[in-house]
Amino acid sequence: MPRDLSPRLAGIVDALPLTPQARVLEIGCGPGAAARAVAARLTSGHILAIDRSVKAIAQAKAASAQEIVGGA
Repeated sequence: MPRDLSPRLAGIVDALPLTPQARVLEIGCGPGAAARAVAARLTSGHILAIDRSVKAIAQAKAASAQEIVGGA
């Protein structure tokens, strides 16, 4: 789990029925902490994280640069 993930979000991500090839849509991703935790569990899968806040999207993109380059 990413170190910036709160215990509450870690519990949510742990409860998801994720498989390495899952395709995930996160609506309201905020700065992207949960999306990064999901991406860490995917190998051939994909996550799309969206938010209505331009600021949140900018934060998520900046914090998730490694995952974006990696294709998650």
